[in-house]
Amino acid sequence: QTSVINSLKMKTMESIANDSEFMELHRTLSNTVQVSTIMRQGELTTNLGKSINQPDNFLSTNSKWLEFDLGFRKNTMYVNGFILPNDSCIAAKLQKESSGSSTSIDRMVPHNASMAIFRTGNGTSEKSDSLKKTTAFLSAESVSYSVRIDGASQNGLVVMATDSAVAISKMHAITGAASETELVTIKPDEEKRVAVFKSKNTVNLRTMSNDLPDMQAAFYCWYNGALIIAPNAEVINHNIQSQLRENTLNKWDDFRRLKDILSDRQQLMIYSDNELIDKILGYRDGNQQLWSKTGSTVIQLSPLNNMIYITAAATYSPFKQTTMTQLWEIKPDTLLAVPPKTVINHNTKEEEILLNDKAGNFYLINSNGMILWKKNITGKVIGGVRQIDLFRNGKLQYLFNDDKAIYVIDRNGDNVAPFPIALSFAATNQVAGFDYDNDGNYRFMVAGDDNTIHLFDKQGKGVEGFNPGKTATKVTTPIEHFRNQGKDYIVYHDSTKIYITDRKGNERIKVNNNTVPQPNSQFFISAKKSKEAAIFTLSAKNELITTTLPEGKTEAKGIYFGESNTAHLLHLWRNNQFLMMVDGKILIIDEKGEVKFTAEAASKKIGEATVIRNSAEQQLVAYTDRENNNIYVTDQNGVTQPGFPISSAMLPASLIMKNQNKASALVYYDCNGSVVAVELNTK
Repeated sequence: QTSVINSLKMKTMESIANDSEFMELHRTLSNTVQVSTIMRQGELTTNLGKSINQPDNFLSTNSKWLEFDLGFRKNTMYVNGFILPNDSCIAAKLQKESSGSSTSIDRMVPHNASMAIFRTGNGTSEKSDSLKKTTAFLSAESVSYSVRIDGASQNGLVVMATDSAVAISKMHAITGAASETELVTIKPDEEKRVAVFKSKNTVNLRTMSNDLPDMQAAFYCWYNGALIIAPNAEVINHNIQSQLRENTLNKWDDFRRLKDILSDRQQLMIYSDNELIDKILGYRDGNQQLWSKTGSTVIQLSPLNNMIYITAAATYSPFKQTTMTQLWEIKPDTLLAVPPKTVINHNTKEEEILLNDKAGNFYLINSNGMILWKKNITGKVIGGVRQIDLFRNGKLQYLFNDDKAIYVIDRNGDNVAPFPIALSFAATNQVAGFDYDNDGNYRFMVAGDDNTIHLFDKQGKGVEGFNPGKTATKVTTPIEHFRNQGKDYIVYHDSTKIYITDRKGNERIKVNNNTVPQPNSQFFISAKKSKEAAIFTLSAKNELITTTLPEGKTEAKGIYFGESNTAHLLHLWRNNQFLMMVDGKILIIDEKGEVKFTAEAASKKIGEATVIRNSAEQQLVAYTDRENNNIYVTDQNGVTQPGFPISSAMLPASLIMKNQNKASALVYYDCNGSVVAVELNTK
């Protein structure tokens, strides 16, 4: 404040108000930001150099003023800064504003990478030895990145060039020796092979990139308009796999959102999926609560008009921080394809977590966060994974499918013969496995794009005598099997009607109304094994539909909230009640379809919902907020539990620890691409 400054009674020449550079920055301060700081240069440039491992690009010895402002808009935190450099600042003196737009090198980098992109400007290759070697074959951009493969950090370098022959020739010259050629198979596509060069002379290459300091050999290849350089073939394989499956940064929502709001003028852009702003600005001591809520971060440096402009943006959520204790965290190679799945270890009876990412990798993780195995098995899984006891010997297997085959794998991730079963049609829903008489005589039922339900035995052969007829449209939700009073009911729906058949596919109940089912609705049975048994589901109008067994009387219960909402029906198995969730509302329904209790939901836009367990006795309900990408967990009365919401756009799983001294865990996929387990606190 002015009065405070005047009271200090400094000598005129000692006042910072007489420093022209300080006052120039002071005049640029915004009145709308939450934090604005002017400081003498030194700490910021030092931390920048340490963070990106290229301090020669940010060398400055003279103390000059810098400023940065910090503010928030929606779910993004912005940092804007200026450095007034002197003659010794290489970045400002030599790097001139480059023209043209980005060449989108981020399409080459796996989504789970941290990276630094350098874009050449006029004159850079003449002044810096390391940059000179890089720009010897560089036309627009290069990126050094670090990516986690099988839990270990691996480094790589990608260079955009205009001519493959020239780029490879330049690389041969840099390594200074004849390079051997290898044909690397890009797994799991056995027909995809890429020519990779290998050289043991890496002295010049290590000088060229500080991100490849311990290379014992140099591997490099030309792929998709760029030169990929790495210390081993595994990194190249991972890079190309990511491109083939579009698991790259420019497909990662957080990265795209951050990149799009920043300038295209930058010559250096740093991206990290951890709290990079905290590392660079070094402000954790005074702002613990603030920085703990940041996620993916982009930082740019742009020289213009003899100044260096620093612009940063980070994903920010006021709900990211949770009071629940973190137990462990792992990062899959690519985006998860389906939510984490709780599975049973049939040897120890302990609960574990099964993950499946978009590259077809499966991970089995124990309750301590240890990856027991990782295997690449298939393409995109439809729906999810179920456990079955195929041989009725107490050993459990994992059943799932993609659009081409049905898979059964054992606890070690190995295929169980004769699976996988190749399909002659494209599957449109998740495969269902039924053991009608609990004798191990499994049947596997899956719908196809031919509007037909197909049935296979455990040898993978079609079952004769099963002929349900074609559906009106494609079936996209799992098929269910119920047994009551000695009769079997096979239940499914398409977009027009509900079908209830017997084991042979013959119509068992003709649903006697024209109610269109909700596209993603599931079926549940109430009052099982009694004459009052009924099948519950939802209509497209969010009406509760009940079909009594065996007479087949169908009626809508009149619970209606409007077609613009999406309702969810969940079965609370412990007391045989049902929970119906509609945007902003939670209803408890008894087995007769009567509403017994209503509570307010924390979210007005519920995305998905599921029942999770906190113990053998207690059931909780988890649901996502599709507007803010948050998870809420409530008890059966709709009371939000401590520590929620937390940031995630995918439903969580729960782990009940065998050790009774430990609390149960919630396992969720966070917005930075990590799978996190936290202690689940409840009221």
